[in-house]
Amino acid sequence: SLKAQVVSGRLTGGLTSSQVDGDAWGGYSFWGYQVGGFAAFSFNDRMALQIEILNTLRGSREAGIGRIALRYIDVPLIFRMRWETPKGDLDGEFGLSGNLLLSGKTGLRGFSFDQTENFRRLSSELRLGAAYYFVEQAGLFARWSLGLSNLQSDPRLRPWLTIHYFTVGLRLRFQQ
Repeated sequence: SLKAQVVSGRLTGGLTSSQVDGDAWGGYSFWGYQVGGFAAFSFNDRMALQIEILNTLRGSREAGIGRIALRYIDVPLIFRMRWETPKGDLDGEFGLSGNLLLSGKTGLRGFSFDQTENFRRLSSELRLGAAYYFVEQAGLFARWSLGLSNLQSDPRLRPWLTIHYFTVGLRLRFQQ
């Protein structure tokens, strides 16, 4: 369990399933990844604040037609609540993320084009999730992320493109 005013570190990795709203393609058919780490500062046994640094691939895809692939460095600031259960720890979490676009590519029927300049370099997201630690050092997590920014670099373009995605994966924790 967490102790008062303890700093702990974690590694995280998972798969993302994402959708871009406004691109006229439906479904969560773009599969990507998320890897990174974070530090958590616990206020007491149940509450903590964590800052993360994540490398994430997300986008949109319509089979046989095209795709949008966006690679980011995400820096979420997350508030976390912990509940101890007889079989492990359950965390609920929510927060905001600032994101830096590293690359933006679009593709059409097998061709890929660098379109980074057409996407906004900085964006933000709302994040909501949970993690279950089945042993002291390892657990599974799920998180929903909702884009709050227009993805297009030119704000005059319509419709707005926003992204939302679901991530599931594994977390490893280390305590100092």
